[in-house]
Amino acid sequence: MADYFAGVYQTDVSGYAVSPITGIQGKTETIPGVTYKKEFSPARFEGAVVTTVISPDTSDQITRLLDSAQVSIEIEQAYITNESATELNPFLAAAINASRRGVPVRVLLDSYWYNVEDTKDNDEMVALINEIAVTEHLPLEARCADLAAGGIEKIHNKGVIVDELLVLVSSINWNSNSPNFNREAGVIIEHPGVAGYFHAVFEDDWAPAVRSYEEPVDYTKIAAVVIVIGLLLVLYYRKHVR
Repeated sequence: MADYFAGVYQTDVSGYAVSPITGIQGKTETIPGVTYKKEFSPARFEGAVVTTVISPDTSDQITRLLDSAQVSIEIEQAYITNESATELNPFLAAAINASRRGVPVRVLLDSYWYNVEDTKDNDEMVALINEIAVTEHLPLEARCADLAAGGIEKIHNKGVIVDELLVLVSSINWNSNSPNFNREAGVIIEHPGVAGYFHAVFEDDWAPAVRSYEEPVDYTKIAAVVIVIGLLLVLYYRKHVR
């Protein structure tokens, strides 16, 4: 496997588009003073079957992985973006299709501010997935991570657990560019122990997560609207009712 990735690296580094560049020193970054409280220690496993995944060459293996699911799918992603307003992300579509076969699917997305501030990002994606689940009565649920409860800065994972046996660990984002045009890399690990380890991490992140991220209700705006409607009704009554 190391030889395989070394070959990919040598191919990329010797490409025609590679040219040297001289950078300049940036500003010194300060290390945060908060220390993360470790919950999961490193674990060592033997006897796993490992399949390499690189994009754009073999990123379709992620779709095949999702299509193979029979028992469960757990997805933890920094974000998911659809192809268009009417076309789902292909990986997400494969996961939802698995739920249509009766496979329970859970999707956990990041809730860091830049992933929930716009009108078409993670909180809307969570709402869309849950709407599909409710409309079609599917064993499908999506949540935005509760970062404060988990004591983490953000979700940057691009991971999938299938059937508590297969685990995808990769850098491939669920958008259009990453699997189709970027050089990304990952592995699919087949081992119940490895899957169990990552399943425990997923459950720890999933438990405090919120089903659908929503902005707090602005009661001031609601009250203003009610007052305006009330005034209009009063004016209408005075004008038309003698």
